[in-house]
Amino acid sequence: MKHGLHCRTMLNRVSLAVCLCFLLTSSAFAQSTTTETRQAQTFPVPPIMARAGIVVDGDSGAILASLNPHVHLPMASTTKIMTALLAIKLGHLTDRIVVPKSAFNYEWDATVMGLHAGQVVTLRDLLYGLLLPSGADAANTIAIHYGGTEAGFVAMMNREAALLGMHDTHYVNAHGLTAAGHHTSAYDLAKLAEYVVGFPDLIKITSTRTYNWNGHILTNVNHVLFWYPGVDGIKPGYTDDAGLCQVLDVHRDGRHVIVALLNTPNLDTDARNLLNFGLNDFGWVQSLLPGDGPWTTQSGSTGANAWIYFPASGHYVRGSFLSTYRADGGSATLGFPRSEQLHEGRTLVQYFQNGALIHDTSGKIYRLPLGLTPLPTPVVTPRPSPSPRPSPTTTVTATVPPYEATVGPTSGVKGTSLPFIQPTTTPRPRTPGPRGTPTATPFPPHGVTTSRAFLAFQKGHPALLGSPVSPLTTAHGYGVQVFSYGALAYKQGTKIILLLPLGDRMLAARGYLPNHAGNTYPAGFASLSVVQAIGWFPPTTHLARIKAAPPVPAGPELMPVG
Repeated sequence: MKHGLHCRTMLNRVSLAVCLCFLLTSSAFAQSTTTETRQAQTFPVPPIMARAGIVVDGDSGAILASLNPHVHLPMASTTKIMTALLAIKLGHLTDRIVVPKSAFNYEWDATVMGLHAGQVVTLRDLLYGLLLPSGADAANTIAIHYGGTEAGFVAMMNREAALLGMHDTHYVNAHGLTAAGHHTSAYDLAKLAEYVVGFPDLIKITSTRTYNWNGHILTNVNHVLFWYPGVDGIKPGYTDDAGLCQVLDVHRDGRHVIVALLNTPNLDTDARNLLNFGLNDFGWVQSLLPGDGPWTTQSGSTGANAWIYFPASGHYVRGSFLSTYRADGGSATLGFPRSEQLHEGRTLVQYFQNGALIHDTSGKIYRLPLGLTPLPTPVVTPRPSPSPRPSPTTTVTATVPPYEATVGPTSGVKGTSLPFIQPTTTPRPRTPGPRGTPTATPFPPHGVTTSRAFLAFQKGHPALLGSPVSPLTTAHGYGVQVFSYGALAYKQGTKIILLLPLGDRMLAARGYLPNHAGNTYPAGFASLSVVQAIGWFPPTTHLARIKAAPPVPAGPELMPVG
């Protein structure tokens, strides 16, 4: 793997001594407040590619994020949510319905259930045919049976929409195929979904993957249901005019989120990003989209406004930080971003899986040598006498060695404050170059040399690691060594060398990462299972306890969405 890095002139040993002295004192950090830590753990709203989209808390109705929520747009087969709602309110699942000849008044390429005139079918079967394969024939059969005519049923749909406060919506038909004046908004679709989830019979149907109807297998065209954990509906749609549309409902880990999208060019990416944001959970979920993976990114704008979004961690790299990030090797070196740009004193800092970038008061941007930073050492102060609710006071100090290099279980308290860097008077470990240049490499502490196992790798990637700050150690069959800007591991008996996430280790030890931060790393990094095997994370952190993600469930082949 090529990182495109090059070395710059190193510091002299006098400057290095000053840096090391500084980095090993508590003045290098200032303890964060609860507000600052919460800010650091907050995920930004992801980019929304759809023309309109919304994320809603399904329990409170609070809007978590939105784009053009009230713009009137065609809705395609998400129309059938209202069709199904009225059917369940007007009839019974056991109702026996004769399919009329007039039920087939739609375009030749519409998706269908497979009905034929004169056939007798139950409402239950019609609803499965309506909501799984998105049958236009099922929609018209329901409309004519319960409304007398299609027009009569559509009038009831519009009355129901008005009662629900769907002021952006107007229905012209029961199936959603293109028609003048047939429109809704992302806000209204979310409002409708919020109401519909209160009908268990409907949600049971929308959460069904396949249904056997008289020997015919009806398959749900809601592809997200097959790969995103917790999704129980509700309905996708597609026409040339409306584009890809989707209404999703998900229950997971005690949270309930509703997402509505209208006219998206990439349904899987939009759906995953917005569901992750709503659930505050960026553990990687693999979709069924060919070529999809944790390495995929989204980008936009140019120049000083350029940005890249990383769905695998839920954060952006933007503007002036982006050029330095790329110059220092990008995700191959720093990994995925773990925070946004955070104001810490008069500086900006952004944290990554394998490091941190700082924009100081002089306008320079450079990488911090986290390998030279000691882990916090919790000091427990016992109370002088027992109390009914013992609660020892825990303080965090960064004054005691060892370096970050320590491998294996270390002390650490979940929820301890993240020490925020106050670099306004910080001696820097290099002389910063222009923006967009890679970070220079300081000399190693006296007497520490690179292990022979890593010499070739370090020679080929000199600015990726910097100099060693700890001797080689072993843990559970792996050899590990920490450098000023990174750490390496190799499995004994092999020649495979892997990067260890130095940034994640430091941040996890300080209680910085949210409980559901992204759990994947770029190619070249050790997998989470390896990281856990060597005890890289303090045992009190969620990253030390997280389970490997389950395999992607098998699903249907990609097919047209009705």
